[in-house]
Amino acid sequence: MIVYLVRHGIAEDRGMAIPDSDRALTTDGIRKMHRIVSGLQRLDVQPAAIWTSPLRRTRETAEILAAGLGVNAVRLCDSLAPASSLDAVCAGLAGAPDSVMVVGHQPDLGELASRLLFGGQQGDSLPFKKGAVAKITWKDGDPTGRSRLEWFLTPAQLRLLGRSGG
Repeated sequence: MIVYLVRHGIAEDRGMAIPDSDRALTTDGIRKMHRIVSGLQRLDVQPAAIWTSPLRRTRETAEILAAGLGVNAVRLCDSLAPASSLDAVCAGLAGAPDSVMVVGHQPDLGELASRLLFGGQQGDSLPFKKGAVAKITWKDGDPTGRSRLEWFLTPAQLRLLGRSGG
């Protein structure tokens, strides 16, 4: 089993005029996510499915990833919304396709990575920058505390990889 954890791209600033759930990717965020996809293509990332938080910025990120990586459908998962329970996400991953990409938010993604890798409880977190991607693998069944970190790349590293062609 492979799971790719992806933090959404650069979004509009928090403000009173826009509800948090409606914050869109910025023009720069969209451009950078396309370059991140190029890096993921160089790494031969081919998820069978993409799951995303229902918030606008993650949906937009997931759509860019799906188009660039040839994934036909994006599944909205309420359990990936900010401050949701990680238990539902872990349970879903135990029965997921062989390769799934999860698009979400920080600190939730960092806490999910920690739980998968170390069995960590809420509060333990890996530092995901906007557009960062981690590849985590495990054999069958419940991944909690039984997973392996294959790589954890910053958005700048992924963009550079996509630009350099190798």
